[in-house]
Amino acid sequence: YRKQLLKGSIADDVKQKIFDIANIHGYEIIAMETDKDHIHFLISYDTTDRVCDIVKIVKQKTTYYLWQKYGSFLSQQYWRSIVSNYTKVY
Repeated sequence: YRKQLLKGSIADDVKQKIFDIANIHGYEIIAMETDKDHIHFLISYDTTDRVCDIVKIVKQKTTYYLWQKYGSFLSQQYWRSIVSNYTKVY
């Protein structure tokens, strides 16, 4: 289950953060597209880097950044879905 949060400025901020991470680590973003609930990107990277490590870095840094910038909005979305799911069960 994915929350559809990647809209408007949040999607733009995530893309920019991924570009920043890529520049810091020496990766090249070849293509990137966002949907409402996920991102696809194609990167060029050094063969000494492992894909799982790249994914881990990107997910950790973008998650931390988004919680710092949009924390109140994200927590509202999180609790709204928890309450909604809880009331459906009972």
